[in-house]
Amino acid sequence: MSLISATAKPEGCKLLRIRAEISDPPGPSSLILAITINGDFFAIPEEAFEKIEAGLEGCSIANSGTRFDQTAATLGVSLAGINGQGLREALLKGLADKMAGRENGQ
Repeated sequence: MSLISATAKPEGCKLLRIRAEISDPPGPSSLILAITINGDFFAIPEEAFEKIEAGLEGCSIANSGTRFDQTAATLGVSLAGINGQGLREALLKGLADKMAGRENGQ
């Protein structure tokens, strides 16, 4: 297991802070084992956002954007300031930082 984290502001999104445990070896095909997503976005109903995070568990980083959007739609969650593509970009940034030996997006 590896830990990745990133702070990013992908196009079409507000500031996102992501921390994820992923399967080894780290790469786009790594599976998300656990994830926490924070930032300047809104989710209504807010309490359903944890279910979106849980819905990403077992998904590859490469497919995380599609899964995020599908899970939000299935749960009927309205989102502002975050989308699947932005989430995927932030995860890939965290992965790139990890592989380059940088932590926390620094």
